[in-house]
Amino acid sequence: MKEIINSEKIFFNLLLICSFGIGMQLDIYKYAIIALLLQWLFSFDFSNKFQKLKQNKFALLLIFFYVFYAISFFWSDNISVALADLLLKTPILLFPLILASSHSLNKGQINKILLVFCISSLFINLYALGNAYLNYLETASINNLYYHRLTVNMHSAYQAMFSCFSIVLLIYLRMRERFIANWLMYAGVTIQLLFVLLLSSRMQILIMIILIPLYFIIRYYKIKKLHLGVIYTVLIFSFGYLLIVQPSSLNYRYKQSVSQINSIGIDNDNSDPRKFIWTEGLKMIKNNWLIGAGVGDAKGVLMARYSKLILDNPTADHLVDSTVFQIKQNNKTVTYLKEKAINRTYKQQLSIHAKNRLKRKNAQYKAAFQSAYNFHNQYLQTFGEIGIFGLLLLFFLLAYPFILSIRNKDYLAVSFLLIVGASFLTESMFERQAGVAFISFFYTLLIILKPNNQHKPS
Repeated sequence: MKEIINSEKIFFNLLLICSFGIGMQLDIYKYAIIALLLQWLFSFDFSNKFQKLKQNKFALLLIFFYVFYAISFFWSDNISVALADLLLKTPILLFPLILASSHSLNKGQINKILLVFCISSLFINLYALGNAYLNYLETASINNLYYHRLTVNMHSAYQAMFSCFSIVLLIYLRMRERFIANWLMYAGVTIQLLFVLLLSSRMQILIMIILIPLYFIIRYYKIKKLHLGVIYTVLIFSFGYLLIVQPSSLNYRYKQSVSQINSIGIDNDNSDPRKFIWTEGLKMIKNNWLIGAGVGDAKGVLMARYSKLILDNPTADHLVDSTVFQIKQNNKTVTYLKEKAINRTYKQQLSIHAKNRLKRKNAQYKAAFQSAYNFHNQYLQTFGEIGIFGLLLLFFLLAYPFILSIRNKDYLAVSFLLIVGASFLTESMFERQAGVAFISFFYTLLIILKPNNQHKPS
């Protein structure tokens, strides 16, 4: 019986199920995690397991990161929310605990786990495309092929992040490991690049804009054919641009992004809602910067801030006068308003702009409260929930292995950490199962288990 429970084959197969389930966002991976935990518990030999764990500093740090959340439970007033959030984040505890102290995985096994994720990500994207196309045939709306309407089982930011990572994996499995055929790599990368664009996640598109030229230029520089790297980069970007300029929600988000960049420093209607969310989040953090508001209360405190800011009469005279005074302090906005005041005086334009600003902010606060927006930034989310020490630990978990991976030329780990770290800037990735499971699973595989240091099977 003990040999069955301790079976390395079962352990490996459960990891394959985790990889497939995470990529597809099917509940099967949750059952696989439970099975891994049961196997870990009933195989006993805890002294040996904890000895292995003690020798793995990144596994211990990731576990401590979860412990910080668990400790914050004791100063959380909303017990039910705190318990639900701790349950949501259990993969952060379980994956390093189980994988770092159990059977070792060779490089070939880890490559199979990575390949299964690529296949599952490709499969869900193709399924999503088929489903979106059927909706397009019914409605004749091209937007069914873009953004939220294209997604299946998860938010577009997460599906796009999965697609980005699978692109890196496919290139790694072919170029570095010779683990898959050329046709599979090229076909898979082409499909996934297309999906990153269709899913319209601006951060993931930006990540690809960084990684694509880096890959081509470094690869072809090494073989003294740099011109080919430049040509391929230009061709890919040209194709992407042709897709972006077509009338669609992707084109709308592109124009919105360009407008927001061009209006930096100007107070106008192009502000991203994240701007005010982050502003209010930072104000909340100032009151709880040391230990945070607690895993159960941080979001509630942020909602309370939104609620207090909602006004019955946002354009009251004293508010307009105060807003006008604030606007006048911004020279760029003043110049912008003077240029815009064509059929009216600057003073009239200033008053109209102040009222519109107040109405817009009030509408944003209402939307944020009704939709229960989180911080939309994992760094701020962590800071708000568990304080400065939790934030510093999160930074360390990302930055230190990133530096080590660059030194060791472990470009797979570098790419993974870049994708995750950048994604944290615009999304609270640990607030959904898709983010928690994906990040903790692959962080454990690539950083804690270090596949480049594993021996290939003989």
